[in-house]
Amino acid sequence: MLVRVQPRAGRDAILGWRGDVLRVSVSAPPVDGEANRATGLLLARALGVPASAVSIVRGDRGRDKLVRVAGLSAADVATKLGGLGGPPKPPEAQTAPAQPWRSSIPPKPPRSGRPGAAVAPLDPPKQ
Repeated sequence: MLVRVQPRAGRDAILGWRGDVLRVSVSAPPVDGEANRATGLLLARALGVPASAVSIVRGDRGRDKLVRVAGLSAADVATKLGGLGGPPKPPEAQTAPAQPWRSSIPPKPPRSGRPGAAVAPLDPPKQ
C-alpha cells in the first residue's frame, strides 16, 4: 500500500485515506530511520500484526512510501482500516466522476498552422 508520512508531528496517528494513499503522522524525526520505524510500529498496531510483518519496500528517505504487510492482502488491510474511509474501490467498481466544467465550455474554433492566418467563422454570415 502507498503511505504518506508526516514526521515530527505532535502525535502518532493514522490520519486516513486521501485517494489511494494512507496518510500517517509520527512524532519521530526523519533521522537515522526513526520515522520509518515509528511508521512500521504504528501500522503493525493498527493492523494487528507483528512489527516484523511491516516492511518498507520503497521510499526509505522520503515521505511517500510503498509498504508491504506480510500475511495480509490488500482487501484485509482495507477491512482492518475500514473505519478510516478505506482505500478506493477497484476500478471496475468505480463510476466515472462527473465533469460539468467540460460540458459547459464550448470547443475552440480550428486554427490554421500559419501565424496570422484568418480563422474560418463558425457560422456563415447572415444576409
